[in-house]
Amino acid sequence: MGTAPIIASHMLCIFSPERRRRSLQHRQPAAKMRRLRYQHSTMEERTTSSLRQHRLRFELIFASVWLGFGLFVLPALIFWVGITMLGPYGEGQGAGMGTFYGDFFGDLAEGEGRAWTLALGPVVLIYALRAIFIGTRPRPEPQAASEPASPPAHKAADARRVEPRISAD
Repeated sequence: MGTAPIIASHMLCIFSPERRRRSLQHRQPAAKMRRLRYQHSTMEERTTSSLRQHRLRFELIFASVWLGFGLFVLPALIFWVGITMLGPYGEGQGAGMGTFYGDFFGDLAEGEGRAWTLALGPVVLIYALRAIFIGTRPRPEPQAASEPASPPAHKAADARRVEPRISAD
């Protein structure tokens, strides 16, 4: 019973506005410097920096997703196709997907080329395709004219009719 008021008074002291203000004062110089740096930077610098950060984040996430696909999904697909086409995996009947993953990650640890090709294949393939098509943009669609298209005008010489003839003349 005697310790409850002491703990409550300490908690009040921790959450008091004065203590909070004092604890935040050491953070203010860094925040002020960031604000000043932002205020004195040009809009072009801010945009370029923001675009670089966004692009880097996108590339890291994109590569991580494809690496995860190569490490976890692709071996599972290969295992499934293998047992469907060739029968059970391994020497014993009890060998399953866990044994397959154990062998796969063991081969990765030993530096086997086929395992690393399987793991890095999706990343390399996608980045190779992106490198081939880098700089290509979709063609802009033609803008519709405000007036409906009229058929081409005929020449005056084409106006007379010529009858087809079948004769020996």
